[in-house]
Amino acid sequence: MTNAQKLEYVIYVAQSQAGKPYIYGSGYKGGTPNGFDCSGLVYWCFQHIGVKMKDTAYKQGYDSSQTKISSVSQLKRGDLVCFNTVADGSDDLCDHTGIYLGNGYFIHASSSAKKVVTSTLASGYYSRTFTSVAGCDSTVNMTLTVKQPRTATVVVTACDSYEWHDSTYTETPAVAPTYVTEGSNGCDSTTTLQLTIVTSGASVDSLTACDSLTWIDGVTYYESTGLLDAPTYTIIGENCSTVVTLNLTVNHSDSTFFSEVACSQYLWNGTPYTETGVYSQTFANVAGCDSVATLTLTVNEQVEVTLNETACDSYDWNGVTYTQGGVYTLDTVTAMGCDSTVTLTLTINRSATASESASTCGLYYDWNGMTYTQSGVYTFDTVTAMGCDSTVTLTLTINSPAGETLTERACDSYEWHDVVYTESGVYTFDTLTVAGCDSLVTLNLTVGHSGDTTLNLQGIGSVVWNNETFTASGTYVSTIETVSGCDSTVTLNVIVMPEGFVMPYLYNLMDVVLSINHNEEGHENVHYIWYRWYRDGELVLEGSDKDSYSENGNRLSGCYYLEVAVDESMQYWVRSNTICIGSGVGIEDAEDIDFVVAPNPVTHGSMVSVRLEGADLQGAELRVYDVQGRVVLKQQGSGVIEAPAAAGMYMVRLTLADGRTAVKRLIVR
Repeated sequence: MTNAQKLEYVIYVAQSQAGKPYIYGSGYKGGTPNGFDCSGLVYWCFQHIGVKMKDTAYKQGYDSSQTKISSVSQLKRGDLVCFNTVADGSDDLCDHTGIYLGNGYFIHASSSAKKVVTSTLASGYYSRTFTSVAGCDSTVNMTLTVKQPRTATVVVTACDSYEWHDSTYTETPAVAPTYVTEGSNGCDSTTTLQLTIVTSGASVDSLTACDSLTWIDGVTYYESTGLLDAPTYTIIGENCSTVVTLNLTVNHSDSTFFSEVACSQYLWNGTPYTETGVYSQTFANVAGCDSVATLTLTVNEQVEVTLNETACDSYDWNGVTYTQGGVYTLDTVTAMGCDSTVTLTLTINRSATASESASTCGLYYDWNGMTYTQSGVYTFDTVTAMGCDSTVTLTLTINSPAGETLTERACDSYEWHDVVYTESGVYTFDTLTVAGCDSLVTLNLTVGHSGDTTLNLQGIGSVVWNNETFTASGTYVSTIETVSGCDSTVTLNVIVMPEGFVMPYLYNLMDVVLSINHNEEGHENVHYIWYRWYRDGELVLEGSDKDSYSENGNRLSGCYYLEVAVDESMQYWVRSNTICIGSGVGIEDAEDIDFVVAPNPVTHGSMVSVRLEGADLQGAELRVYDVQGRVVLKQQGSGVIEAPAAAGMYMVRLTLADGRTAVKRLIVR
């Protein structure tokens, strides 16, 4: 990579950071940063081409290794630009830096813009704040006009020779000549002559290039050309022309890649590298073209490890047993092949022993989490405060206490040694023997409890409980003996229903009507003295004639049950089964099949037609129910029925031979 290519790469890296935030004092050295100050941006960009800049603006501006220029017109892309922003205009301070982009622009980390921006060196307005002689702020505004030098280019093609500003050229110059005069704005005006000298007749342009060459015909050639099929170009001058044949030899650059692992540093072509990374160097190959060598380097550091260990009595380390504390070292090699020194700081603590004696009056003795029931000598292994083994020896004497066991039964409570016990259990009483040891008396006590229980019983004609027969409804009290031998009082709420009494049972007709027993054969005319209907535990309907329940023909929703009076006293009631119906659609929406009932509404006694779309009623059954759930009409195989004589709402139920059913409402007037 040439120096010009390296500087273009620096500019590319700098422009890729545009917009990154300004962070004062970052002075960033390596990695992708989150932000920069002015010197940090310059440092970070140049390190990408292997150039290590100073880390402050002042050091960068006055680095003796840099070549300084005296005029803005001498600036080139990639140059470092330095600014003095101090109020008194001192010449000996550079406190802001940037990278020149060309055409009067530079990129820098701006503290006022708070980010990395591109700014111009051209005319503009600047504001500075100074301190006046009175010690107050004084703002000076300066309007600055920077006049740019002028340039011009003259392109000439001449035959054999050309005279320009007292110089005669007989061949195309290798470096374009320039001529400097003073422009109208007082600045330098530079004219550049791009001259091509054409030799009359024909010529061969023999050239050698690296990788490619853009010739005078504007074509870029990447391979060598031969004379037989070489490209030609005709140059026409003022009074002549010539045919130029290109004889081109293209040599190619090359690149190599290799990896190295080193300890501490790696020396490559006289340059020491101390950090892991990817590095490249450019050489000239035998053809004179660039040869780029790329090194992937891993630098492993020498390792120094310090160990702090504490041991009891002795410590084994690397095949050596140490019995005394101290500082020991071991020289070894890491897995990466680098020297490693391990330093061991060792502390040796000692194990300990102890003895104790104990005597107890009891059945056992607890010591260090263990229970001992016999006299003897016992040991306990523990750890000292320093973490070493410690053995404690116990000489134990156990004097067994005297004792006895009592078994008693009682109802509700039992008094023993001035204590009243109301629950079964094992209780103890401690006293002393003549030898001064505990004497333990144990009481195994069973306490039975009397109780009060209430039972609800019902039956037809009579009720039998505990071998006792009740023939009349009422409340009875009985005393029985429990399994523990104590009295228990039982209150019986007895309901005796008369012979022939039918227990109420609810039927659900299509989730629309709840009826009682009417659909059971032989119970069609069952009637109770009084009805009480409940929905979700709340009374919703009652009366002597309320033997069915509906909600204006709408689909029911909730849990329903019925209570009926047993006799005229209406003191005793029996309850039916409970039917729970979920919320959802009505009967019109729950059909398996679709059929038509017409006319509807209809006058009582008139004929009604029942039609099934697209099919006949062969094998079908029709039933008509009133709102009490009673069947008022039933027929099979015919689709014509006679409307009931009584006005009201009815349900027409159609059941096909395959079991599918549907229900429609019929209004009779």
